[in-house]
Amino acid sequence: MDQGLSKLESLKMLKEWSIWLFSIQTAICTLLWERLDFKGIRIIPNVFLHLGWFSFGFSVIIATVILSRIPVLIENLGNDVSDSSVLHQPLKILGIKLRLKFLVRAEHILFLLGVFFVFIFILNKGLGVVS
Repeated sequence: MDQGLSKLESLKMLKEWSIWLFSIQTAICTLLWERLDFKGIRIIPNVFLHLGWFSFGFSVIIATVILSRIPVLIENLGNDVSDSSVLHQPLKILGIKLRLKFLVRAEHILFLLGVFFVFIFILNKGLGVVS
């Protein structure tokens, strides 16, 4: 398979995966919104719910950035003669040079942290720590 075509396929798969993560995390954030009680916060148990919600929220923001940069990466495929992975492509975001690999890792780490924090919150609720 041609190197350019394989990079294009990688970007398509990344796009589909980021859209899936974006959709599921947006749904989770929407469902958790009613559980976030900003007036009567019980510091210890609810902090896990808030940390989970913010982890999902930041991951959604990163997914949005990735999705917004994919067209630029596809346009630059014709100029790219290197054999390196598309994940090593440098991106400029707000004047900061980042590699796509860094953004993908951050997106996934924040997603997993969100799942972990919400799971801890549910465990605390099940144990009767949260009312």
